[in-house]
Amino acid sequence: MRAILFILLGLIIIRSYSCDCKSITKLMEYNSSEFIFLGEVIEKNDTSFEFAVYETFKGILNDTVQFIVADCSIMPNKTEIWLIYANQYDDTFMIASQCGWSRSFNWPFSGNSIFFPKPPPQEISAEFLEILNISYTERALSELQFDIISLRQNNIQEEMNRIKKPYQESMEKLEKIHQQLLILKWSLLSMILLLVIMGIILAKYIKKVKFD
Repeated sequence: MRAILFILLGLIIIRSYSCDCKSITKLMEYNSSEFIFLGEVIEKNDTSFEFAVYETFKGILNDTVQFIVADCSIMPNKTEIWLIYANQYDDTFMIASQCGWSRSFNWPFSGNSIFFPKPPPQEISAEFLEILNISYTERALSELQFDIISLRQNNIQEEMNRIKKPYQESMEKLEKIHQQLLILKWSLLSMILLLVIMGIILAKYIKKVKFD
């Protein structure tokens, strides 16, 4: 178990130096990604891999999408389920960076997370290292699940906004029509009042002329 924790820490160090990774927040990753989805690796070779798309959180995707293996890209294994933040690489392939928040349920750790394991003390027992490993993994999985829930909620909110937009636009148009009708109403009432006043004045004038 000690080896597992040191492998975790070693990977983040390698990641930082070989890929020149910079810390990125989830919001930054969301905004900079063209596509975000949950999917399973169904094919893999030395140069590419393919995902079956289960749930899309951003962008429009086919049922399956292909990814290229490139410097600093993720390197998933077949049958793994991943939360993917991706961008288009060319006409055929997408790419997902290992420096971001893409991660799998098999390996739910992100070097950007506050839950990434800290170096364990050298003198602790193997039993305690196992407890630490379980704790780190559970926290990382909880964060991954929370991120998926948050992305779903964001999708629901965007869909609600999309549905509400035509209604809001219709209400705004109705409000403008209502205001125009009020203006027309008061304009007509003002004209009627003016005509009444002019009629009274004219009637008094005619009466005065008649008597004179």
